[in-house]
Amino acid sequence: MTATTNELTAPKRRLVAAFQRSMPRNEFFAGLYILGCANGLLGRTLYALNLQGWTGATMGFETNVIVWAAAFAGIYLLVTCNSRDQIRTWDLVVAAVFLPFVIVPSYPLSWVGVTGLSLYILVFANDGAERRRGALILLALTFPMLWSRLFFQFFAKPLLALAATMLTWLRSEQYSRSARCPAAMSP
Repeated sequence: MTATTNELTAPKRRLVAAFQRSMPRNEFFAGLYILGCANGLLGRTLYALNLQGWTGATMGFETNVIVWAAAFAGIYLLVTCNSRDQIRTWDLVVAAVFLPFVIVPSYPLSWVGVTGLSLYILVFANDGAERRRGALILLALTFPMLWSRLFFQFFAKPLLALAATMLTWLRSEQYSRSARCPAAMSP
């Protein structure tokens, strides 16, 4: 009995084709976003729990209602999209790249994955207006959850040095004015 390469790869192709037809593309993207947001938000909640105890975790000091509402709105827009197109091969490739970011128990990596998935949808999979809006909302959600914090950590030292230099300059200007004209500074 001999088998050709087409016969050996046929079951794999049928499996991928069956998966591509199993659900609409929007539900596939929504499921990926649910994984990414759940890991990112759960990680923030556990972080708050470790820092501030049950009070901090239940009061949501690390995440607020706006973040939860944005995550819900973005995913809701994806699920309710009217488009019923099938999952494409590139969607599966993007999902294969996305899943390691979400599986790792590091919530910042989840937001990196959500950013990448949002950019993919906005650039390559922007068939429907609801899909674009949902991806845009979820991309915007990554900024307060990851990118703004990273930006401030990266630029904190130079910004603080600049602020200290400006304050020193202002203090020296004030001192030099008071030394030149002491009567003008007294009440």
